[in-house]
Amino acid sequence: MKKGLFFSLSFIGTVGIATALPLVLFAFLGIYLDKKFQTSPIIFIVCIAIAAFLSFLMLRKITKKAIEDIKKLN
Repeated sequence: MKKGLFFSLSFIGTVGIATALPLVLFAFLGIYLDKKFQTSPIIFIVCIAIAAFLSFLMLRKITKKAIEDIKKLN
């Protein structure tokens, strides 16, 4: 029971970080570059698209690992 609970909480935290971190970092990078090159909002939008793609790839990898871990628990 405890293993399942800790696994679930760990999974939720990992998914949250994997989703939020790239989006926040790339958003700040896009805002900074847009101000520097006066191209608002073009670079920001490109950075958000890149971050969303990277988040998708990380979530895919995390999910595959979680599925393997669930199989080991059972």
